[in-house]
Amino acid sequence: MLKQQLFANLRTAKQQSGRLHKGAIIGVGQVGMACAYAMLIQNTFDELVLTDVNQLKLEGEVMDLMHGIPFVEPTQVKAGTIKDCQGADIVVITAGAKQRPGETRLDLVQRNAQIFQQLIPELVQSCPDAVYLVVSNPVDITTYLTLKLSGLPPARVIGSGTLLDTARFRT
Repeated sequence: MLKQQLFANLRTAKQQSGRLHKGAIIGVGQVGMACAYAMLIQNTFDELVLTDVNQLKLEGEVMDLMHGIPFVEPTQVKAGTIKDCQGADIVVITAGAKQRPGETRLDLVQRNAQIFQQLIPELVQSCPDAVYLVVSNPVDITTYLTLKLSGLPPARVIGSGTLLDTARFRT
């Protein structure tokens, strides 16, 4: 039942074109780019918008993806802002601070919570109907923050998996 509710709107959008209309990836680090690459080779979206606070890295990563597009079904890929993500069916959040050497998971949570307090309201304003997939570490807490800050129903905020980070957080 939950699975049907979660994917009902996405399935309708995909049936209209054979693919979802628009995806957004927030953060173009290693995980964000792996997601972008996977989405491109699986022809998931008609349009894919990537955003990052590091504009130079963002532009370079998007250029790399665009060079590979001739080898897959056409997808419009662009570097953009949160506002450019408007209308996205799925938003993948990989943004966040990296854990520094010697830094505790609690310290990382505090830094990422500050990032999410700014990011999530802006994202929800631009993408109110999207499903949010949270990948940022520690994912159990960033997923909970996304749920609370967004006000979205729980079925539209998904964490990439919480067991590993929960175990790390306890040590």
